Amino acid sequence: MVQCSKRRAGGIQAGSEVANVTTKLRITLTLLFAALVCLRMPDILLHGRFWAEEGKVFFEEAWRLPAGKVLFAPYGGYLNLVANAGAVGARCLVSVERAPYVTTALALVFQTCPAILILWSGASWLRSRWAIVAALLILATPAASEEVWLQTLHSQFHLAVCAGLILAMPAQSGRWLNAFRLALLALGPLCGPACIVLLPFFALRAVIEKSQARWWQTAALLAGSALQIGLFLSVEQRRSYHIDASVLAGVMLVRHLLIPLVGSRRAVPLADWIHTRFVAGAIPWSAVMLSCASFAIWIWVVLRRWREDPAWLLMAGLTVAALSYYGAIYGGTNLLNVGFGLRYSFAPQALMSFSLLALASARRGAVSYAAATLLCWLIVVGLAGYFTPSSPIFAHGPDWRREVAAWRADPCHRLAIWPSGWVMDLPTP
Repeated sequence: MVQCSKRRAGGIQAGSEVANVTTKLRITLTLLFAALVCLRMPDILLHGRFWAEEGKVFFEEAWRLPAGKVLFAPYGGYLNLVANAGAVGARCLVSVERAPYVTTALALVFQTCPAILILWSGASWLRSRWAIVAALLILATPAASEEVWLQTLHSQFHLAVCAGLILAMPAQSGRWLNAFRLALLALGPLCGPACIVLLPFFALRAVIEKSQARWWQTAALLAGSALQIGLFLSVEQRRSYHIDASVLAGVMLVRHLLIPLVGSRRAVPLADWIHTRFVAGAIPWSAVMLSCASFAIWIWVVLRRWREDPAWLLMAGLTVAALSYYGAIYGGTNLLNVGFGLRYSFAPQALMSFSLLALASARRGAVSYAAATLLCWLIVVGLAGYFTPSSPIFAHGPDWRREVAAWRADPCHRLAIWPSGWVMDLPTP
């Protein structure tokens, strides 16, 4: 047995087990990951789906307005370039019967980007095959994440995961991978604000490492952020832009401890009790203190070696969580409802879970074993509920081709889209 030398990469010892992952295997795992994503809610592909504003706002505008005007039109207080591009492509590239498959395919591309980063990363905490498989399962099976599945509206959250992963990976890599990372970092802020808050961490790591490659990453993220903030970002009145510290603690408990550990359905009774207490004007101190204690321990464990990968991943996850819950549409105590705003918790949960994986890969005694045990349990819970969506509205809806046929027969027909109750008005075919 060949003994591999222990190397330091991003501050974590890789150990002697190094993954023998060929390019063919990487491509195979990427395709399997994409297939797993598609299998979660197969009706999306069988029936064709526009999701909410993806059809009602973005595709309707692409149908009525010039492509150039639609591509850079902000919505919801910011530019969402991927959603705009998906709508324009759906309008211009295919017939209306096939239009939803363009946005779904584009969404799948961006949902697969974090998996590509994981498989080609070279990060020390992803050197073993079990770590790579665990990372892919973390991405593919998180509980209560269906809202970000296979639709372009929320590609920004997958790009936020990409940014967090890039932050915790070696800055220098192959030429094509460097270019791919820079493109993701520049594009991420142009799809929403989630990536923007990670800019200080990239700058800090560039200063610490004195790395030219890390400075290039910071510059790419800065360029996209400057364009979003300078040209498109505005105040959206429906957003809360406020959350009490005690409510935030309750939200973190429900979304990042309770749901991942017991699943979305079993989390409902306790989440409802916490919500009821807050709405009644009382603070459920037991829940608040449990949340604060749990995250304090987690932060203390990783920040003891604050320059290493688990710390960067956890800091990124907590920061994206704070921004998401602070600016959530109709947020506040509504975020304590298990089925509300699932999009806001996907990226933070993924990054926090990667922090556990990085801890488990470090092989440092009790902490690593505890992290590995907890991570395995999170994956088991995710797999157990994988084909049982937290709400049927995400998995089932009207057949798009039938709706188009009815619209062609009667131009006044309003095309039903997902979720139930949403309709789209298109001009005469």
